[in-house]
Amino acid sequence: MGVSRVIRKHVFRNVLFLWYDLKNHVNEGETLMKFISEDITKYITVKDIIEEYEHFHSQRDNQGMINPDRMHVEDDSRTALLMPAFYENYYAVKLVGVAPRNIDIGKPMVHSTMTLYKRDTMEPLITFDGNKLTGIRTAAIGGLGMKYLAPKDAATLGIVGTGVQAWTHLEAALSVRDIHTLYVYSRKEEKVAAFTEKVQEHFPNLNVVTPNLRDLIRKSEIIVTATGSSIPVLPEVDPSQWEAKHITAVGSFNPTMQEIPDSILRGIPSIFVDQPTARKESGDMIKAGELRDDTEFTTIEEVVQKGENMEINQVNLFKCVGSSIYDLLATKKLYETLPDLN
Repeated sequence: MGVSRVIRKHVFRNVLFLWYDLKNHVNEGETLMKFISEDITKYITVKDIIEEYEHFHSQRDNQGMINPDRMHVEDDSRTALLMPAFYENYYAVKLVGVAPRNIDIGKPMVHSTMTLYKRDTMEPLITFDGNKLTGIRTAAIGGLGMKYLAPKDAATLGIVGTGVQAWTHLEAALSVRDIHTLYVYSRKEEKVAAFTEKVQEHFPNLNVVTPNLRDLIRKSEIIVTATGSSIPVLPEVDPSQWEAKHITAVGSFNPTMQEIPDSILRGIPSIFVDQPTARKESGDMIKAGELRDDTEFTTIEEVVQKGENMEINQVNLFKCVGSSIYDLLATKKLYETLPDLN
């Protein structure tokens, strides 16, 4: 069966489950799937999910985990993703649509829905807009990387991008480091202004600066790239300017995208990733493999299980592509936190 037919079949199955539950929920023993229309950040935070992922990666037993590679379907510049996973007593799936050109018309680049099921009976439990979840879970992965890989005394953060991932990675950085100065860059000044205003409203004690890219690199100890770019967004600079810096690269989630300049990918012998699949999914990681054949890839799970923060003297790079298991873990945390469900 083709991937597109699998996706259509899964969507139809979700709709059928919903109709059945709504029609029969008054009958004894039936399960009613709960729609969550409110903001899920009322119940879970980036910090909560960082702790959830840290606990998960510290375990040696995967609790019956099934975490297949996510399925991609390309449609011109658009991408459809199907992301299922099984863990403990749950099955979860996220359906995602990515349209990079939406940025030009003022719409979100990513749309998604998330559904959690009972594993033994496959009855749906909750479903909700997956965009908030994607923002939280990706930033929590990035935050876990910062906790173990960024300089322990880092106090300056630079973010390239002003979208959802930029915001949630700011929350992640503030959860794991005592950040006092934020540097923000985007090509569109109006987006920088809106982002800065939001930061000042929510974090009034944080000093916000809007420099050019070279100054952002020079002054930031932690750098986050959160864009949908197909070409490197960080400029080529003198290698000495990268020393002892930590980069969290978020945006390059398919082979045609790249955020990190070739000089970094060619110059560092080891790259940290959230999942082994990053090596074939991300354009940055594919390019790294092309530029040098001796690059070592280390997963965040390996880092967490060593149990020590790494000391860095040169630049280090942590690449996040996300994975179905992270969506399941965050949704599980949400479900078990929601009132009146447990």
